Amino acid sequence: MAHLSIVVMESYALKELSEAEMRRAEKHVASCPKCPDRLEGELGWVAARRSPFMAKVRKIVKAEEKRPAQG
Repeated sequence: MAHLSIVVMESYALKELSEAEMRRAEKHVASCPKCPDRLEGELGWVAARRSPFMAKVRKIVKAEEKRPAQG
């Protein structure tokens, strides 16, 4: 059984697949012993990227990048 690629997993987690592709991914995950854990990791990654905390971290990092280097 071919596993879903990381790109498909990420696209599934971000809801960027067509309806047919979503159903195909869901059918595979339902029948595959390894993919649910992989998908859970992708969903966690997507949730982390979208969290308010991560948005704040990105803003802080961007501000730090704009600061002149000290040294």
